[in-house]
Amino acid sequence: MLVLRKETDLAVQLLKRLAKSPGKYLSLQDFAEETGISFLFLQKIARKLRLGKLIASAHGMKGGYRLAVPVNKINLKKIMDAMDDHCQLTPCAGTDKRCENNNKYCITVAMTKLNKELNDVLAKVSLQKM
Repeated sequence: MLVLRKETDLAVQLLKRLAKSPGKYLSLQDFAEETGISFLFLQKIARKLRLGKLIASAHGMKGGYRLAVPVNKINLKKIMDAMDDHCQLTPCAGTDKRCENNNKYCITVAMTKLNKELNDVLAKVSLQKM
């Protein structure tokens, strides 16, 4: 079963909240209090989103996090890539290497095609439409 991880779901929630106030910084502490999400967990999520270049941060009294790119440029694939380091159906899908067993029953070729189609669909799901 393909499941959206809780961490990714919360990342979408944070991004949607940031999209409501473009250009303005949001304190993670305020968002944690507003939603009941663990502040420490939000820090972990924000770090991944920042490394994925989806959000930017600023220090200080008026600091916090804001979107680093326009909301219409953010899609579910980019979010999942930032949170999970790429969306893959199997560890070898989307790569040129075959599984370690390298046997005639390996489904890498079929999974790679399916993985590409899934990523194409995820890229069409914009944050704006969520």
